[in-house]
Amino acid sequence: MNRAGFGIRLGALFIDAVIFGIISWILEMIVLSILGISGKNNLNTGLPVIGAGIIINNLISFVLALIYYVWYPVRSKGQTFGKKLTGIRIQRTDHKELTFWTMFLREMIGKLISTLILFIGYLLALGEEKRTLHDHIAGTEVVYTKQQ
Repeated sequence: MNRAGFGIRLGALFIDAVIFGIISWILEMIVLSILGISGKNNLNTGLPVIGAGIIINNLISFVLALIYYVWYPVRSKGQTFGKKLTGIRIQRTDHKELTFWTMFLREMIGKLISTLILFIGYLLALGEEKRTLHDHIAGTEVVYTKQQ
């Protein structure tokens, strides 16, 4: 199959970020209002007060990320909503079935490393192989769903 290049992958990432952000914001507002926690700011600095609200928001974001970026693509043949809309999908380079561990390694560990090194891991998709650092770490590639 034809590997997807940097531009189409960036487009899918943008779509996923918007969808994830909206879902995350809605869930956080619902949970925080049910628990009666508000995002209070320090009156002197204007910065958020670290407390239960921030911890709960981070926990919600992490669980949602596991569902959206790890569990859902395993169940939907390597596609998030952004990848579906752009006609691409993730697959293992050995063509075996995606597993939760493969996607966890790619999305949570690999992307963390790709980001920590100043996003250079993402830029590898510009190369001839069209695979990011997190693709190499997890043994995956992103391909078009139909021949291009």
